[in-house]
Amino acid sequence: MDTSTIALMWGSHTFTTSSSKVNVFVYPTDGAGREFPSKVFKAQRTLKHPAARDGSLLHGQWYSQRVDIPDDEILGIQLQASYHAKPYASCMLLVQTRSTGPYIKVKAKLSVDSNAGYEWLDAFEGRADVISLKEALKQKVNIPPSIRKIYFDPEEVSEEFKVEILLPETVSRPKLTTVISSSGEKKSVRIAEGPKRVIRVRNKI
Repeated sequence: MDTSTIALMWGSHTFTTSSSKVNVFVYPTDGAGREFPSKVFKAQRTLKHPAARDGSLLHGQWYSQRVDIPDDEILGIQLQASYHAKPYASCMLLVQTRSTGPYIKVKAKLSVDSNAGYEWLDAFEGRADVISLKEALKQKVNIPPSIRKIYFDPEEVSEEFKVEILLPETVSRPKLTTVISSSGEKKSVRIAEGPKRVIRVRNKI
């Protein structure tokens, strides 16, 4: 299976009136529970970045890491933010890795503070497709109903995440196809189409 390298950022910051927390999880398509990408795939050294503009660690830290990841892995970029100790944003954006897909950057909007080092966090960068919750569930990922109910409001997701396409895809995205396993279980997978046959018609002389 093809692989590619992705860049991730996560962590949290807490200030007097606001706080934000960002996590990135991988959701296996075999129905297992979510996990941190670095626990499952080969990862490089984790770098630390103070959350505060003045370099103080009292307000939290952000972490960055590059991970080598196979195609077709589904990741959830999760954001939680609050003002005056009251939640105002809880949302998640799903991406599915594809080494021939568009090279994208996903930015998560953080709660505002004059001493915050980041307003937008580059939570994900790499070749991947943004997918819907429905597409993910078709591929048998285990996203609990409580998470589905809270984190996937379309309006909130569009407000709190920004997706930038840095490079176009090199191959068109395969369509979801339903297959049946040896045990009789149905599952949706992406199968790349083979090259189309070109029929040339020669004019008769």
